[in-house]
Amino acid sequence: KHWMHRFYAGSWARSIFEQTMTREQYVESLSNMHHYVRQTTQHLGRAVAHAPDRELRRHFVEHLNGEINHEISIENDLRHLGADPEYVMFHRAPSPATKAFMAIQETTIAFYRDPMLLMACPLVAEGVTANMPKQFVSCLRALVASWGIAKPEKATTFLTSHTHTDGGDDGHWQTT
Repeated sequence: KHWMHRFYAGSWARSIFEQTMTREQYVESLSNMHHYVRQTTQHLGRAVAHAPDRELRRHFVEHLNGEINHEISIENDLRHLGADPEYVMFHRAPSPATKAFMAIQETTIAFYRDPMLLMACPLVAEGVTANMPKQFVSCLRALVASWGIAKPEKATTFLTSHTHTDGGDDGHWQTT
């Protein structure tokens, strides 16, 4: 939770609050998110396989069910922004930082076979949305509208859907 304040004071979030992020930068962000979100179900499947007890397996199965096809909302956001989701899905390489994040996730479950260590990676992503400041969504939608997008809520579904999935006392972040 202490890190969240730094994240939302950082350059990516500030560019949303200050309305300076470009459409291309937002598309780039979503594209990179797509790469590791698409990989999440594979990792959670391995976490189920390597969980040492029933309760932990049950938890991972529930978490897995909540993540299946999660990347489709990113694809829809990209499409609504006029970007080509098929390019992102089949031809685009993730940025070096995203690829490093994906490699850490892959290593923790494939090499170490440690489902608890694996959860450190998604908890970072879910912590960001679970602890999102209230004004973030309205700033994001206003920014997207400033690019001429008539229905900005249709281009922000991935990030905004996570505020309900990950946040609150029963969200992924808190329960994990």
